[in-house]
Amino acid sequence: MRVRILILCIIFFFYQAKAQKPIAFPSEFIDFRIDNQYFSINGIYTFVNRTNKYINNAISFPFAVKTALIDSIKIINLKNLKTVQFKKYEHDIYFDLQMLPYDTIEYNIFYRQALAKKNTYILTTTNTWGAPLKNAVYSLTTIKNIKIISFSYEPDSSKSDSIKTTYFWHKQNFLPQTEFEVIIEK
Repeated sequence: MRVRILILCIIFFFYQAKAQKPIAFPSEFIDFRIDNQYFSINGIYTFVNRTNKYINNAISFPFAVKTALIDSIKIINLKNLKTVQFKKYEHDIYFDLQMLPYDTIEYNIFYRQALAKKNTYILTTTNTWGAPLKNAVYSLTTIKNIKIISFSYEPDSSKSDSIKTTYFWHKQNFLPQTEFEVIIEK
């Protein structure tokens, strides 16, 4: 009986190791801003090469609105501080993720879109990576005259001053089932 259990454990271990994707997406840190004109997204995204091989893969980055409505897209590889080129499609952009064996790279992605009643950031594509985000930290800063009606995820905390309010979220082992949405009075 013990031999059968040991064999099953070994088979399970090799199946899990083989099923593991070569690139991991373990964390994101995103600052959202809402002012009178724009919903801005400024994020740091971490990628890990789990293999002993050089990786050069195209990565899709989706938007909740058509890219024609997105303004000021900028991607920077934070390891070498170089701007990363990308290709625009209808609802997403593609850029090359280039990583040395067992390397970790962070990319800063910034963009903004016109302010709407419902402002959305795509989170559910995290599911395509085959694992939850180990660490996801979000903040949303709004100017005082913006009235928020609802959030798709309730903030963990907030702080205000005479000019702005900032809301905070910290998620661990986060596998989102819905998008990050902020509905405002407009």
